[in-house]
Formats: sequence, structure tokens, C-alpha cells
Amino acid sequence: MYSRLKLLRQMYITFSGKTNILGLLHFLIGKKAYIIGTPVYNNLGDSAIALVQMKFLKDCGFSNNRIIEITYDEYFQYVDTIKASLNKNSLIIGLGGGNMGNQWYIEEKFRYNILDTFPKNPVIIFPQTIFYTDNEDGNSKADYSKRYYNNRENLTLFAREKKSLDLMCKMYDKCNVFLSPDIVLYADKEYFQIGKNVSDNILLCFRSDAEKSIEDSDIDYLKDYLNNQGLNYKITDMYSDVKVTKKNRFDCVKRKMSEFANAKLVITDRLHGMVFSAITGTPCIVLTNYNHKVKGVYDWIDYLPYIKYAENINDVLDFIPQLLILDKCEYNNTQLMPYYEKLSEVVKKYV
Repeated sequence: MYSRLKLLRQMYITFSGKTNILGLLHFLIGKKAYIIGTPVYNNLGDSAIALVQMKFLKDCGFSNNRIIEITYDEYFQYVDTIKASLNKNSLIIGLGGGNMGNQWYIEEKFRYNILDTFPKNPVIIFPQTIFYTDNEDGNSKADYSKRYYNNRENLTLFAREKKSLDLMCKMYDKCNVFLSPDIVLYADKEYFQIGKNVSDNILLCFRSDAEKSIEDSDIDYLKDYLNNQGLNYKITDMYSDVKVTKKNRFDCVKRKMSEFANAKLVITDRLHGMVFSAITGTPCIVLTNYNHKVKGVYDWIDYLPYIKYAENINDVLDFIPQLLILDKCEYNNTQLMPYYEKLSEVVKKYV
């Protein structure tokens, strides 16, 4: 018992930066929700996911002092201390996103590590896209994934779109699997404290990583079109220009979202470029990436007249004049709420 309390005391000092015995006692009492693996890298879409997941937990009834955020780095540095603080009633929350599968396998292995470390705890994975490549690597890792997740008790998975739901249900028939939109769509611009001061700029935000599918020649063709039409454009990305920490994460996401809010039009192949545009009421043309996740998440919000999905660069050029004349676009997520209610229902079992 002494050893456990000593570890917990060290954990409190580590995460709070100071010792407070009343805070420590409060920390020890009651059920907690542990969000494990929050990002400190510069992808602001993932940072937005972390922020809105914490908001969602609060809306489900977890107070601030019962939500324990553990970053990816903190997890590996203090895993023994974290294990000492958890009891069998502690809820573990996995981040939503688009990294189930073999494309970003380090993230999949991180989930395996969490599940191995806390085999008795209930785990909820927030809305995720799953994708395995149709080759030897993808097939072998998918087979392992089937065996692994189906052998895990108290595991609930939320798919982020219909194709992921179908695949999860097929692969993980012994798990609880449900459907819910990307968690960032749960929030609105008021939560992120976003105003609008629209400029004349068209914002271009394209991938440069393994998920890229649009050709550089198409991007050059688009730039030539904009120049020929006398339309101003600005290049951006979904990354923070400073290191993201727990303390500055909200401000980093807010700055990026404000950049989207102040654009006249956004053209992107980034899923959260589309999501940031939707939330801020900014007209947006979105192109697909290498898998089904962008189209799948777009299907949730295709009722928004200011968000258009383009199959190719010619579609983009057709949509540009249509969207440039739109005014006073407003985000409304009312029809998504029944799906978030299911996620809430599952979370509230552990409040």
C-alpha cells in the first residue's frame, strides 16, 4: 500500500507540477476516465480530437478532476506510476482518428500496448477509421488484429464512417462495435471561440505525406486557374508552427481554425481541413485521400450546402464559382446528435 501511495504521489507531482495533499486525496477518490496517448506532435487535427474528446467526457458527466490526460510521451515515461493509480473501475479512452490499420502501424501497436498493460479495464476507442492495404503486409496485420481485439474483454470500438463500421463488424465480431461521426464535429465554433473576419483569400491545404493522392500537376493546374481568374490564394497545412503542449493546445488549434474561418473558400484533401471548414461555416471543396476516410466523413455532413466533395480537379474548378458566391454559412450538427448520443450512452455507464 505504501509503495502504491508513493507512486501516486509522484504521479501527482509529475502531472500537476506541485504537491497538494487535498488534491492528491481527491485524485485518489472516485472513478476516473483516462485519456491515454494524446498528441504532443504538431498535427492540429489530432489535437482537435483530443480537445473535443475531453469536452465530450465533461458533457457526459466527468468533472475536470476526474479526467486524467496522459500524453503519448508521458505514458511511456510513467507507465508504472499510471498502472499503480488505476483500479478495475477506471475507464480508459483511446483517441479517435484515422490510424487503425497498417498504414500508421505505430499507432496500432500503441493501442495493443495499452490493452496489454490494462487487460481488466474497460476501454472505449473513440470514432476511428480502419484501413488495411490489400497486400501481404495488410493481410497479415489484419489477421493479427482480428485475433487480438476479439480476445479482449470490455472493449468497445466506434467506427467513424460506414465502411469502417462494416469492416470492424466483420473483423471484430466478439467486440462491441458502433457508429459515430468524427468527434470534432461534435463541437462548434463557439467552443473554439472563433469569430469571422473573411478575407479575399482562397486557402489551399493539401497533404504531403503517405495519405496524399492528388497529383502535384493537378495542384499546379489549380494554381494556374486561380491566377488566371485573378483569385488570391494562400498555402497552408494542418500543422502547428510551434510545439504543441497540454497548455497551448487549445490556442494552437484556435489559431489554425481561425485561419480557416477567415478564408473566402478552402480547397483541401485533409479530413480535418474539411471539418474545420464545416465548423467555422467556411465554404470548402474537399478531395479524397488514398482511402475511404475523407469521403466517409463527408457523407456525414453532405447536407451542408457549403461543403462539396470533388472526385477530381475538374470537379474542383466547377465548384469554385458556386461556392464563392455563398454568404452567411452556418454549421448545424443537429442531425449528427443521435449518433453522439450512442457514444454518450456507452461512456455514461462508467461515470
